[in-house]
Amino acid sequence: MQTLKDQLTKVLGKTVTFAEKMYKHTTIKIGGSADILVLADDVDTIIKTMKLAREKNLDVSIIGNGSNLIVSDQGIRGIVIKVYSSEQKPIVDGQKVDVFSGFPLGKLINFTIQEGLGGLEGLVGIPGSFGGALTMNAGTGTTEIGHMINWVKVINKKTLEVETIPKEEMGFSYRKSIIQNGCHVILEAQLQLMRGSSRDLKTIKNEIIKKRNKKQPVQFPNSGSIFKNPPNDSAGRLIEATGLKGYTIGDAQISEQHANFIVNIGQAKASEVVELMNVARKEVNKKFNLVLQPEVKFMGGGLKLEEV
Repeated sequence: MQTLKDQLTKVLGKTVTFAEKMYKHTTIKIGGSADILVLADDVDTIIKTMKLAREKNLDVSIIGNGSNLIVSDQGIRGIVIKVYSSEQKPIVDGQKVDVFSGFPLGKLINFTIQEGLGGLEGLVGIPGSFGGALTMNAGTGTTEIGHMINWVKVINKKTLEVETIPKEEMGFSYRKSIIQNGCHVILEAQLQLMRGSSRDLKTIKNEIIKKRNKKQPVQFPNSGSIFKNPPNDSAGRLIEATGLKGYTIGDAQISEQHANFIVNIGQAKASEVVELMNVARKEVNKKFNLVLQPEVKFMGGGLKLEEV
């Protein structure tokens, strides 16, 4: 009789690994082992894995490049599908661009600039995959990726049917989309961009990179912004005002450069990151009577913020 491992390997081939350390797959370099990790580099592998997980009654978790993500020290049970590939080249039709969800956001920005298409350059420096950016409605200042979407193709987790959701039904708002409800997995989406000069767009991109590198702790592993910005304010300013810049628990530290970043200065644990988040929330609440909401997502057991 075939073991589950044999069956999964037979169906999914080399894309499947077992007891995979998740710190290798998160930008903050933290996380215990996933029972099963599937590297999905195309739409077909995502669909095939979702159906197999249903058949074997296994829980499914989806990640992209592992930014904006804190994985538990206890790891993740069931199957983790890592949707990430730079091989699935975007398809351009005029000012419309069809993109696989696992395509790296940074490479997508460079690709569209080369094609003379503007809109995405304001998102430069945001790590992760295109699908991850859509899930979080990633943005900076007045630019959000949701503004540039025509439609999103997904697999419905309940029916395992492929559906196309128009922009108007995606529920895009500040760092939010309906994908966060956990009912769909993004397969691909279409961008609506604007014609522009590749040279000018590249100049804008490079200026933004310089500014970001001065402000953000790019020299340490991190998961991006830890908290959402409250209306008309910034989480970084609020945390800095409490005097917590540089505050450290274990090897997790509130960045000395930008207080809304927690950096891994050695071999930090997820539990230490959560402890720092709790401290920051309590101190900000005490000083400003305001509760910071997390921008990062938790995955795996045992990670929960304390009530403030």
